[in-house]
Amino acid sequence: MITFRSDAEPFGPLLEAASRLVHEGDADAARGTAEAARTLKLLSTVPGLRHHWDPEADATAGAQERFWHRVENEAGGFLAITVEDLAAALAGVVPNRGLLPRPAPSDPQAWVVVWRSLNASAVVLGGVGMLAQLPDRSGIDWVMRSLDAAAKALKPGSPEREWKRRS
Repeated sequence: MITFRSDAEPFGPLLEAASRLVHEGDADAARGTAEAARTLKLLSTVPGLRHHWDPEADATAGAQERFWHRVENEAGGFLAITVEDLAAALAGVVPNRGLLPRPAPSDPQAWVVVWRSLNASAVVLGGVGMLAQLPDRSGIDWVMRSLDAAAKALKPGSPEREWKRRS
């Protein structure tokens, strides 16, 4: 068993939401997890790029490219979706990474959260996914390493390595 305060910033809300998704699997839990992941992602994104997104997918893009555009741009990097809709969007293929819970539930109406980019939120969700798969000490170790890695992603680097807007 692992105990973590759900109001502890910045990871508590995401851990609580992801835990609800793994255990309850409903639409509200999936949407809450996606929202908590987006919020944490904002903390680990370069300020000038936080609200940058491409308004529309390339007109020549295929169905998979349009889906990933939807995830990254319309859903802020984390999309709550049913397994059935996810499989339909990806031509029957459900990803084995960037998905919580993982592996995807067999019920096509079950809800999951999908992401593509690696960021602090994705690292935490990946850790929660491993904790759900490995409910013993190794799962706890995995989620703790994930939290450590995500915390490091939130720390600013040295000033000379920070992103700066060109004048």
